[in-house]
Amino acid sequence: MPRPSTPEAEPAARIALWRHTPDAYQGIADTIERDIASGRFVPGGRLPTHRAMAKRLGVAVATVSRAYAEVRRRGLTDARAGSGTFVRPAPGGGVGEVPEAFDLTVSSLDPLRHATEIFQRMAWVAPRDQALLGYPPTAGLPAHRETGAQWLRGVGLDCPADRVLLTVGAQHGLAVAFAALLTPGEVVLAESLTYHGVRAQAGVLGFRLQAVAMDHEGLDPDALAAVARASGARVVYCIPTLQNPTSAVMSASRREALAVVARACDLTIVEDDVYGPLVPDLPRLASLAPERTIYVASAAKSLAAALRIGFLAAPAPLVARLEQVLAATTLGASPLVAETVHRLIADGVAGRIVAWKRDELAARQDVVTRLFAGLELRAHPASQNVWLSLPEGWTADRFVARAQLEGVLVSPASSFAVEAPGPEAVRFSVGPPETRAHLERALTTLRSLLRNERATRPVI
Repeated sequence: MPRPSTPEAEPAARIALWRHTPDAYQGIADTIERDIASGRFVPGGRLPTHRAMAKRLGVAVATVSRAYAEVRRRGLTDARAGSGTFVRPAPGGGVGEVPEAFDLTVSSLDPLRHATEIFQRMAWVAPRDQALLGYPPTAGLPAHRETGAQWLRGVGLDCPADRVLLTVGAQHGLAVAFAALLTPGEVVLAESLTYHGVRAQAGVLGFRLQAVAMDHEGLDPDALAAVARASGARVVYCIPTLQNPTSAVMSASRREALAVVARACDLTIVEDDVYGPLVPDLPRLASLAPERTIYVASAAKSLAAALRIGFLAAPAPLVARLEQVLAATTLGASPLVAETVHRLIADGVAGRIVAWKRDELAARQDVVTRLFAGLELRAHPASQNVWLSLPEGWTADRFVARAQLEGVLVSPASSFAVEAPGPEAVRFSVGPPETRAHLERALTTLRSLLRNERATRPVI
């Protein structure tokens, strides 16, 4: 990966003009733009971290964060979770066949085909019920909790509405679950490669992640039992369906074995099932061990990213504690967004979106299979992600940096590894490109990079 660029320090008088003004971030953004134009920050180069830049300039980290966001808005940089902020290649600067950056780091597939139907439901909500403008009950309006219960029944989870709570998306739902279950310093067991958002939450909430070995189905039950007994952990977090980042799917027998281990070791399970509707015909851990599982689902992943409504299903004894954390963090999810999700589900639009996503993802995964034949991949026809083990001679950091120079953004294994350094692998997502043709262009660039650089490497 390129080292952070180190431009010369700005003259003190120049910095003083904007350092302590409300628009200080604009001045920093202007300076960064000039440094990119002058070559101090080179295409593909990584900017200093937010903290390092703040220390250099004598400003708050939040000010630098706003400045970096502004520079990205101007189209000069790209930010990637766990990797940093990188200068975009200049237009027409010889960066291969892709004319602008394709960001394959975001696990998302926008339902553009159904956009009109989504906006119609939003428009129907807005003028009809003024009660939706007020604060909702902490766990959500009763009708919206019932909608959540209906949505969960679609993946085989029969949970009464009074045990379903609304959150501001699955990310918030996970934070609520961990905050309700843990005290600072406690250990959470997780797949050795896990969702990077939970790694970030561990730092914010003060719990520690401990890796559990995985295989082609995900979390290994025997390894879980051994680590649980050795660590004394009380909580395990896992993604049984389309595991992020590896796309692994646990079989029914594997899920049953995990439920047995959880009971034997007295573990509470946090089941992240945001991709569950894409593979609905498997038992959920929350069905196999309902007395000890907090189940997390999301309209954002299943339908559209802007629909920030999550559903928590929990054992009855935990509902009051989860409501306390909800009250402390949001006072309740937006009733307007929840009502939109309610209408999408009730009208059958949500089901059509999920069915379209299954078909579209299968077609996009066919492109991956064709272009990357002969390489070690882990994927699934319904997955938004692909896990690529890199050929010998490549490191993940080097591949990420080279792909960035070619205009394609992918995520290194280090973004997901619970324990450093992680394997020499990357995750890329097939959903962000607007069309399959755009996806093929981006993936052809990645495949050519692997083929051409390997071919030109000298034989020793």
